[in-house]
Amino acid sequence: MTFLLVNKFFFLNGGSEACMFDGARLLRERGHRVVYLSMSHPRNVAGDGPAYFVSHVDFNDARGVAAKARAAVRMLYSLEAKALMEEVIRRERPDVALLHNVYHQLSPSILSPLRRHRIPVLMTLHDYKMVCPVYTLFAGGQPCERCSHRTFSPCISNRCHKGSRAASAMVAFEMALHHSVFDAYAGVTTFISPSRFLAGKLGEMGFSRPVHHVPNFIDASTVRAQPRAEERSVVYFGRLTPEKGLRTLIEAMDGVPGTCHIIGDGPAAAGLRSLAAGRGQGNVTFTAHLAFAALADRVRRARAVVLPSEWYENAPRSVLEAFALGKAVIGARRGGIPELVEDGVTGWTFEPGNAGDLRRALVLALSKTDTVEQMGARARTLVEQRYGPDLYYERLMTLCDQACGQG
Repeated sequence: MTFLLVNKFFFLNGGSEACMFDGARLLRERGHRVVYLSMSHPRNVAGDGPAYFVSHVDFNDARGVAAKARAAVRMLYSLEAKALMEEVIRRERPDVALLHNVYHQLSPSILSPLRRHRIPVLMTLHDYKMVCPVYTLFAGGQPCERCSHRTFSPCISNRCHKGSRAASAMVAFEMALHHSVFDAYAGVTTFISPSRFLAGKLGEMGFSRPVHHVPNFIDASTVRAQPRAEERSVVYFGRLTPEKGLRTLIEAMDGVPGTCHIIGDGPAAAGLRSLAAGRGQGNVTFTAHLAFAALADRVRRARAVVLPSEWYENAPRSVLEAFALGKAVIGARRGGIPELVEDGVTGWTFEPGNAGDLRRALVLALSKTDTVEQMGARARTLVEQRYGPDLYYERLMTLCDQACGQG
């Protein structure tokens, strides 16, 4: 079969890109042909198959009324992306399209050619964009569900997008147009969620389409595990953004006998560094984004990985990556995290936003050496048995067969 993989970024910008590239590799290993549609970008990686790119656009850098207007129109409906999709279909003749993060830079315009040519479309949902104009269901430092059942005006009144009423009105209008007026995602044959939580939350908030649960996978055979730690430390790795709960983590490290390494980049980086410095916390260090080999080295030396998120995480790949490395995870009891981290078995969970409860888990991880190593070993076994590529491929192909039958 020929699979068309579609994602707006063609470099490792986050979880959706990792899922796309890992999925492509798996499909090729199983004998399928893979084609890509994405966006031009200076950070794009070399493709391992035919790849097609729409022109680059950065909504944050649009300057002037004309540029902002062009960017806004593209976000609503990209004629360029639609035309490129027609070209891809004509040249490559895909059997199935697998969509990941396509919002804004590509837009739902890519769906109409797929629908016209009766090509089944499976779309993996990595966030809450189907019900939330700003993706996250997070506002004012707390989970937010005020835009439930296609009521998008709270996004404007709360200035959810960039703290701007005008910018918030734009994304609210986009949601109303796509979901309430045009039903722009009707061309998707099958929706997939890596977590049961996200699938359930979408239903609660009025998303009426069925969403199938297919967990993310990791090929643990390519990763060396090391449950035994070489140092008394814990690691956070990922984006540095307000919803990740890193202020709570810094506060929780106060007085903890060990080190916390925060690894990554993002808009909250400067503020977090200032917070740690202002509190005089020498046991919190910061490192910019690391390639996986260097990151894995750091994680292997640590006792555990920490995920203190305060938004509704979907199915964070960082948990599976930590497990594959043989490490327990300390995770907030929110979103899809408790589906992966079993308290007292493969790590510890804590009340999100509660520095005292997180501190309790950190002290356990840093003081109970045998316990945390046993958890890490169990975590490695878990990813081998339940989150491996074979099971993912079987579930994906079952949905593909069903989608092809519907077509």
